[in-house]
Amino acid sequence: MLVLLSALALASDMPPAPTPTPMPAPAPTPAPEPAAAPPVAAAPASHCGDAAVVFTCTVKKSKLLSVCESADKKLTYAYGPAGAPELTLADGVAAERALASGYEYTWTFMNEGHSYAAFVVEARPEDTGAGVLIEKAGEHVATVSCVGDWFKR
Repeated sequence: MLVLLSALALASDMPPAPTPTPMPAPAPTPAPEPAAAPPVAAAPASHCGDAAVVFTCTVKKSKLLSVCESADKKLTYAYGPAGAPELTLADGVAAERALASGYEYTWTFMNEGHSYAAFVVEARPEDTGAGVLIEKAGEHVATVSCVGDWFKR
């Protein structure tokens, strides 16, 4: 009992316990900002203007080779410096062919006995390429290859 009285005596000498203060409410979490729209890829350089770009690339001497599709689904071929094509052909025919390791796409245009076949081959890396094959009366005249990357929709 003496221990209990001593403890009570010590407790009476102590200052009173502080009154608990209420904690302030946490600040509201701001709403997350909407995610930024993904960057829009720049349109590839082409001769297509307002028409849809079907295929385009840069060839030797920084010239552009483009196949375009109008709103009424007609294909046009254009070749030459940016903004000033040297050759424009209309009424192209599109074709697609399955290969063992990919696909070949061609857009063929005729002009004064010459056939201009713009092409893209998407296959194994060693079999991939793009450009235009030019023939006259079925005989090979020239192949102009794309330099660097190309765009095909």
